[in-house]
Amino acid sequence: MHPARFYNAGGNFIRTLVMLYDISGRMPKSRKRVGNPLKMDIMKINFQLRMLVIASTFSTTLMAQTLYTPTGGVGPSTNQGTGIGTTIPSGSLDVRYNCVNGGLATLLVTGNSGFLTCSGFPAPQFGESFRVRTETSTGVYRNDFVVRASNGNVGIGVLTPFNRLDLTTASNNDGIRITQTGTSAAYLGLNSASRNWSLYSTGTSNTQGAGHFLIYDQSAGQVRMFFKGNSGPGAFIGINTLNPTANLTLNGNMLIGDPGIVNINTTTPYGLYVQNGILTSKIRVATVNSANWADYVFAPGYRLRPLSEVNSFIDTNHHLPDVPSAQQVEQEGVDLLQMNIILLQKVEELTLYLIQQQQQIDELNAKLNK
Repeated sequence: MHPARFYNAGGNFIRTLVMLYDISGRMPKSRKRVGNPLKMDIMKINFQLRMLVIASTFSTTLMAQTLYTPTGGVGPSTNQGTGIGTTIPSGSLDVRYNCVNGGLATLLVTGNSGFLTCSGFPAPQFGESFRVRTETSTGVYRNDFVVRASNGNVGIGVLTPFNRLDLTTASNNDGIRITQTGTSAAYLGLNSASRNWSLYSTGTSNTQGAGHFLIYDQSAGQVRMFFKGNSGPGAFIGINTLNPTANLTLNGNMLIGDPGIVNINTTTPYGLYVQNGILTSKIRVATVNSANWADYVFAPGYRLRPLSEVNSFIDTNHHLPDVPSAQQVEQEGVDLLQMNIILLQKVEELTLYLIQQQQQIDELNAKLNK
């Protein structure tokens, strides 16, 4: 160890009574003792260390670094621990400082790169909190870890956390990662007073197979959504199924709410539009009001157009009355329900025309038979 300068509490350079000990507390024979050494217990550790103990001052040099102590100096503890701010340390190293009423206790961890900070109200920049932070070479603080005493909230990258865990970052692809190094799933639980949910990234020992992601209803014991992992583009998603066979496989009912629009290969405003058509073995169309059904043709007050009027309309418009024209169908399409009502209306009108003609035929036959 190189010689060093020592200073008293007033900051004046002094030559004091000193003694150089090795780790066992013995003075090497090659060193000469001057005056009375400061007697103190040296804690046993498992590596060789030399400590220079300075008597009658409040500073000690350890491995060429100066240790400054408050009034009271360095003294033995009452147990096997090392205490700073206490003579009865509760552990191997016990650091105590009153950081209430605006107090601020800081431990510089390494050079100029890190701090452990305890602050008490009303310290304006910290509040009542415990902080682990880093400092750049330019003196810019980065609030890496903060625990607020007032509510127990924990902040990472944020000085004032508003939630139990508040994470703030400006870095790309930065956040929270859960890694499972075994064969089971990586797991995240989300529990409430009424229901518990879990998120899983499955492993090789899971019955669902490895490499999948699922949302699990712990309260019901059911997988609600299953994302099938694959090496190619596109994902297979299953709802209430563990075997999705398409990009989206639904096992159950589906309700599409407001605005209730499903567009397939188009952006039209219809509730459901399939550009290339559909193939189905059965379609059921509901009518909201039964009064719109064509049975009104048989009502006593229904006006049946004379055939001469129908003929005149056809000559002018080239389609039947009440039936949409070809141009209208091309522009607006065909309403299946409305078209079926119109077709039924024409069938019922045609039935009435046939009945009228049959009555006329019967009347003519009756006249001929007289």
